[in-house]
Amino acid sequence: DNVLWTNWTADCMVQLGGCAAKTQGVGIDIAFTEGYAKAVAEKENVWSVLGPLLEAITVKCIQIWQSDDVYEKCDDISIVNGFLQEGTETEEWRYEEVMTFYAVSGG
Repeated sequence: DNVLWTNWTADCMVQLGGCAAKTQGVGIDIAFTEGYAKAVAEKENVWSVLGPLLEAITVKCIQIWQSDDVYEKCDDISIVNGFLQEGTETEEWRYEEVMTFYAVSGG
């Protein structure tokens, strides 16, 4: 939203010992958005040209701001896609790593 005072923060407290690598994340579920619903509805249509619909739900740019305090920042940040597993009795997710940024600085 381009507003620096709103944020997503992992529930990871330094005072409680921090968090192990690859155990915390922040994100958004787009499966309930109008653009996602349109893309899924048209996916099976033989005449469908999904380009514009998929383009509307494709992340093209991210910005990451983090503290320059070594105790409050991440050194490595991964971008992942999450997919709800079909055919399971409980809600289980499968994650695919898109990219990892290593040795990320703060500030």
